[in-house]
Amino acid sequence: MAGEAMALNPTRLVIAAILGLAVLLLLIIKFKVQAMVSILVGAIVIGLGAGMPFENIVTAVNDGIGNTLKGIALLVGLGSMFGAILEASGGAQTLAVSMVRWFGDKKAAWALGITGLVIAMPVFFDAGLIILIPLAFSLAKRTKRSSLFYAIPLLAGLAVGHAFIPPTPGPVLVATMLNVELGWVIMVGVLCGIVAMVVAGPVWGSICGNKYMVPVPEHVANQADFDESKLPKFWTIVGIILIPLVLIILDSVAGVVPALSGLAPIFGFLGEPFVALLIARAGIIQHIWMTVTDRTDKDYYVLRDLVLRMYWDDEETPSVETPLGDFFCCGFGRGCIVNSMPIVVNPARGMNCYFPMPFHKGARITLENQHEVEVPAFFYQVDYLLTDELPEDICYFHAQWRRERLTEKQRDYTILDQVRGRGHYVGTYMALTALERYWWGEGEIKFYLDGDDRYPTICGTGTEDYFGGAWSFASQCDGRTVENTYCTPFMGYPYYSHHDLSVHNFYHNDDTLPQRGFYRWHIMDPVLFEEDLRVTIQQIGTCHKGNFERQDDVASVAYWYQTEPHHPFMPLLKKEDRWPR
Repeated sequence: MAGEAMALNPTRLVIAAILGLAVLLLLIIKFKVQAMVSILVGAIVIGLGAGMPFENIVTAVNDGIGNTLKGIALLVGLGSMFGAILEASGGAQTLAVSMVRWFGDKKAAWALGITGLVIAMPVFFDAGLIILIPLAFSLAKRTKRSSLFYAIPLLAGLAVGHAFIPPTPGPVLVATMLNVELGWVIMVGVLCGIVAMVVAGPVWGSICGNKYMVPVPEHVANQADFDESKLPKFWTIVGIILIPLVLIILDSVAGVVPALSGLAPIFGFLGEPFVALLIARAGIIQHIWMTVTDRTDKDYYVLRDLVLRMYWDDEETPSVETPLGDFFCCGFGRGCIVNSMPIVVNPARGMNCYFPMPFHKGARITLENQHEVEVPAFFYQVDYLLTDELPEDICYFHAQWRRERLTEKQRDYTILDQVRGRGHYVGTYMALTALERYWWGEGEIKFYLDGDDRYPTICGTGTEDYFGGAWSFASQCDGRTVENTYCTPFMGYPYYSHHDLSVHNFYHNDDTLPQRGFYRWHIMDPVLFEEDLRVTIQQIGTCHKGNFERQDDVASVAYWYQTEPHHPFMPLLKKEDRWPR
């Protein structure tokens, strides 16, 4: 009983706590002892100082630390993981530089305070300070003001964010010990943290900075400023930081807002810290398989009526937009056998794509049915690899479909334009319907790169040459010219028809305009560009009288990789204008 009375003595507990804290700091700061070991020693010192029996100390440490850690270790660990990603990738600098640019030099102190507040959520205080303090010194050097004017707001933001807002250990521990939902801790922490940051940051920093002139350290003054071109994108970093926090908040709010009660189970799943923090993942789509019918009772052009779109990360406009069939080199609403390296179409429309498609935060693939009626079934499989991170400057996969039902004389058909940024062109699919007699394939394909105006950097020798043929694609059989289709890994002519194989009736025969489908993959010979790209092809034919300008029906799909953002595509033609002749 005497021991229990002594252990519960408030004065002795306070003294023991101060002593334990002193030992903890001494071990970490002075002797560089590992943090967990120091915490255990400090806890034992507090127990001994409070007068607890030694066996009770061991039990208390096991129960206290064990029960606490099992509730916060995963969240803190995952938060630390994302913090490390931001630290190593330059994400913290991206956020700081963007905020300073928006606020301007006169209000840069506010920008640094807000940046510190946000960055401190995933990045620990000391790491954030090391990363961002050069920017504060750079601003002081540029504006010739005291370093305190910018350093104090940054320090205040980092300290407040680290102390008030999860997933840093302190507020997570408080939430666990008080049995409070993490979402409410985040919301209260943000509200209180903003007030504390403003007072301790820009306000106090302005007072100190105007009163005390502290110059920039000499070794910092001689350093070069940030190379902003090598930093990751601003909204990518904001998404990494905020998406998990928003999901956790929605989980808490859904439990008390009646209008969201139906979504509570969803938010309850997504809002769990381990799910919320793992949802922002990088990855690469490695293979896509799809199959669908090519006709219904109402019409025969399902492959042109279904529109395939792909979105990378959080973009609002698609990076891929094309009729489903044309994407897989099956134009004219008709399936055909394609045996190439990146695109394979096997019998009965087993459509496969092997173009790698990387993404930083997520991928969204949609298929819109613009057919007159419901399509009875659509089957697909998307194989992808998840990874911790990818290089910030990756190029994203793009594909765009175009068509001119009647090309114009003296104007090249445009396969692709309005591409801005760095990347490489990897392929062309062309569906050509001949509207005139005689040979059609003398048009030169042209690649305008990095500022080319009148003359392209790359100019081909003819359409059949570009698709790997020579002297046309024909042979002679019993005095008649016969078209030869072919498929190879990087170029092919998989489809030719001058008969309507879909529709038969008693009022007309099955003859149609000649239809030809070609592909050319620039995988072994990618067309590289640093600033911009435009791709065109001439419409030139030849006959017994020589070369002549043609007008044909041309559709195409361009495949390329580029850095984001991309220029929004022109509106896709309505389905009736996509149908074959």
